[in-house]
Amino acid sequence: MAKTRISVESDFDELVKDMLKLAEDFPDVIVEAAEEEMKVFESAIKRNWVTMVPWAHSGDYVYDSIGYNVEHGTQGGDVVGMAGVFLLDAVNAKHGKEKKDIKAPTLAYWAEFGFTPNNGKPHAGVPFMSNAFHATLAEREKVFTNTLSAGISKRMKK
Repeated sequence: MAKTRISVESDFDELVKDMLKLAEDFPDVIVEAAEEEMKVFESAIKRNWVTMVPWAHSGDYVYDSIGYNVEHGTQGGDVVGMAGVFLLDAVNAKHGKEKKDIKAPTLAYWAEFGFTPNNGKPHAGVPFMSNAFHATLAEREKVFTNTLSAGISKRMKK
């Protein structure tokens, strides 16, 4: 969690007022920070998809299905961020995929963990998503912390 220095320049009542305002805006600040963090993760997944997976390329079905989502959790104050390969109707339509076709998340799973064709040699997995997760951990934490700190500072000045 990011820490922001708060100094009392006037009186206690003003500090309480600022804290109440910040508490009201805090979920939005967390969402902003989580979105910036997920953008870093999404970018790394896309980069790994085209550089690590031999048959992958920019603009293919799986590449276009890579994205992120950030939402408030069911408890109200929680924020949940996800990045990965999603099943998106618009991407399916763009690539002419039908209901019977193999879906992008399944293809990504097979690429990540490996697969065995019906009559062929097993293919080892290429951990393009897990690699992106671990490789960007420090960068994602830094982006989250900086965005959260900037958001808090911005709201404290209002």
